[in-house]
Amino acid sequence: MNQTTAETLGSTGQISTRLIELLRAGSVDEAAALYSRLSEDIGYLLVQKHARDAGLNRRMAKMFYLAKDYAKAALVFEEAGEYDKAAKLYVRADDYGMAAEMFAKVEDFANAALMYEKNGNYATAAELYQQVGDLVRAAANFEKAVNHFRAGKMYAELGKDDKAVELLQQVRAEDPNYLEAVRVTAEILGRKGHAPVAVMKLQSLLTERGLDEDGLDAALTLARLALSAGDRELARQWLQRILEIRFPYKDAAELLAAIDDPAVSIEAAPAEIEIIEEAELVEEDAPVVALEADFETIRDAPLFQELNLQELKKFWTLVMPLDFRDGEIIIEQNEPGTGLYIISSGRVRVSRVDEETEQTLAELGAGAHLGEMSLLDDAPTSARVTALGDVTAFLMPKDAFQQLIASDDRLARKIYQAFAATLMERLRDTNAQFRSWKQKKETEMADLFGIRE
Repeated sequence: MNQTTAETLGSTGQISTRLIELLRAGSVDEAAALYSRLSEDIGYLLVQKHARDAGLNRRMAKMFYLAKDYAKAALVFEEAGEYDKAAKLYVRADDYGMAAEMFAKVEDFANAALMYEKNGNYATAAELYQQVGDLVRAAANFEKAVNHFRAGKMYAELGKDDKAVELLQQVRAEDPNYLEAVRVTAEILGRKGHAPVAVMKLQSLLTERGLDEDGLDAALTLARLALSAGDRELARQWLQRILEIRFPYKDAAELLAAIDDPAVSIEAAPAEIEIIEEAELVEEDAPVVALEADFETIRDAPLFQELNLQELKKFWTLVMPLDFRDGEIIIEQNEPGTGLYIISSGRVRVSRVDEETEQTLAELGAGAHLGEMSLLDDAPTSARVTALGDVTAFLMPKDAFQQLIASDDRLARKIYQAFAATLMERLRDTNAQFRSWKQKKETEMADLFGIRE
């Protein structure tokens, strides 16, 4: 409606009066038609003056609704204390923040969470999703809110172990939840059959920070994992340290009794920890060789030939063992890289996907490394890597790698030199393949036309 027509209808006050007259007379459709034609927004003025008029507010809300001013209709119901109706109308108005507040007021927390998520308030959405028991969405929203700890811990509760480890690895050492993040990661590793790796990670951290009240849960997890790995002596040491700080503490005394008293069955340990049979336990003085077997993958990898033992151990404490089934994609082409993979056992196929075709570039086995370029830049991956049969690999996440090299300049220099050597070797291989292809084409030309290019 142009300015001339507006002047013809009258001033704002006159138009407001006319609308109220129409509403009181029950002419809601006529009022809506008039309101929708106004060039000025007088809706807030009407709400402020008349929203709490019990005989008028419902007709006013209907007028706004018919004129498709859903936000004002919602405001009328909000002022009248009818928050459920206000919430639905705020959704129609695409005002998800206000819709969330209204749903929360009527304790419809599931819809409130959904609205907070749509509005980008991921942390609040996550809390509400957790409150209503929707842990999948809660975890996803904690992740969107960059709360790696809570997201990772929740994914662990959901049994999504790989996702949990990926996020828990991103919890920084200065985070108050860092110790618990490492503890949960260790539990996951233990469940996946990597108890020696888990023991090493927890023991390294607890030895560095010292054991206090805050570390008792982590120490108890360490003791259980050591027991499941067959290292009774290590389990005994940590259980004794726990009980020196607090006695009793959970089932620490029972576990210690199971180790020290032959009359007590070792099966008295918690059910969630896999305890091997008495006859299969290694002698207390014997070394645990499972850790060395896994460590050899890192130690013998060509990429790390210049690293000394201390540097290798720094690297080792940050890698995560992952298991892949036959045909499972380890790295997808044209996706953001997640980190460096080192094949521990099994074989993988490296291929290039182009539209509907897939060309195999190489097959690699134990000791091979993949994805190192993701540690250097943010470019998408250039190839797909697929498991050929069962594969175990170690992953060094990008964030963990960056923290490592930032803390050790000498180690960083060695790693970057190794990366450069790898790239040069691959370039030489590519040049050799090109020369071979060119010679083949020249031979074909000579055979067909008696000439060479």
